[in-house]
Amino acid sequence: FRDLGVETEGVVASTTYRTVSKTRILAGDPHRTKQQLLRIDREPDAPPDAAAREALKERLRARLPHADAVIYSDYGYGTATPDVFAAAREAFRGRLQAADSRYRIGEFRGVDVATPNEDEAEGAVGFRIRDEAALERAGRLLLDRLEAPALLITRGNLGLSLFERDKPRVDVPASGGEVADVSGAGDTVISVLTLALAAGASRDDAARLANAAAGVVVTKAGAAVCAPSEFVAAAEAFAR
Repeated sequence: FRDLGVETEGVVASTTYRTVSKTRILAGDPHRTKQQLLRIDREPDAPPDAAAREALKERLRARLPHADAVIYSDYGYGTATPDVFAAAREAFRGRLQAADSRYRIGEFRGVDVATPNEDEAEGAVGFRIRDEAALERAGRLLLDRLEAPALLITRGNLGLSLFERDKPRVDVPASGGEVADVSGAGDTVISVLTLALAAGASRDDAARLANAAAGVVVTKAGAAVCAPSEFVAAAEAFAR
């Protein structure tokens, strides 16, 4: 991280916790795009211990003066526990707060916006999203449960759907690029959405910018990123 110029002041190192690692097995001709055959995940045996969680809370409080927004990205590996979330939510009260959770998005009540995908939204509301009526019902129900001003459901090749209180749903179509790998698309959406909102964009514009950035990421193999120049080009193309 330091070599890449990424700040590390907030990172907690624990000798009792094993960070997840994921190995992708690819196959194919050397001169062609390779296909992923399988992925091997090496996951921690247990969540971070109490000492690590307390250290994380202290790091969160220390970073408060330097942050305009906070993102809760919960992959189910035990870091974004209810006590850590509660401490962060209180510490960042008045700042922009966004959440994305693979298995328990409904527990992140009180955030400003949440960005589940369709599967995660279905798990939270308890029924399948098979048509537009089900999408509308699920979005409104989850919006109420989260007690949030806004909800953005990502829908793969169907784009994004933005729900706001007392406003009609806004559907943003997916970009037209060829999809190579969807890894990182959800992370890109919540990152760009939060950045745009923190910079003063409307929720509609923030959703469109997030969609444009995700459209760049999915055209690349592996866990890729969207460079600033690529983001500007994609946003301008999407606006035309």
